[in-house]
Amino acid sequence: NPHFLFNSMNSIYSLALNQSPKTPEIILKLSEIMRYIIYEANVDYVDLTKEVEYLQDYIDIQELRTNKKASILFKITGELINIRIAPLLFFPLVENSFKHGLKSGAENAFVKIMHTITASNLRFEIVNSKGDAPDLGETKYKGVGIGNVRKRLKLVYAGDYTLDIQEKEEIYSVVLKIKLK
Repeated sequence: NPHFLFNSMNSIYSLALNQSPKTPEIILKLSEIMRYIIYEANVDYVDLTKEVEYLQDYIDIQELRTNKKASILFKITGELINIRIAPLLFFPLVENSFKHGLKSGAENAFVKIMHTITASNLRFEIVNSKGDAPDLGETKYKGVGIGNVRKRLKLVYAGDYTLDIQEKEEIYSVVLKIKLK
């Protein structure tokens, strides 16, 4: 995502100008994100552990660009080991939660991202605040990420998943359940 890369580089530039001790760590996280996308995510399935590490790096970078009053929760319940998942499946959902949850002008902005893993199911849930920032309105690309997630789910997990997206006045929620094999 060139837009994410551009924004991340601007955040890192700001850290460097301020001589922040966080600069090397964030550069490393961005490097890991790029490595994962280019070299590791070009397969049918990846270890869920790798996918979660990728999401954590993304969240860490986004926290730099987020109002300090905003609340971000990333929680994992259950064991990630020996679970394989389609790569980058969660990313558009997480990216949307930050865009529409934390950058939306909501007064008490928040994003909650939760993975719950059992022996037979993976439950991925995101709940975020919803504001009304004018630059988040209608665009010709609105909904492309969610549409691509739906298509990938049908191709990769046909009949073995449910995707429930709810939009209410002040919150947006996504619950994806995948039957593990």
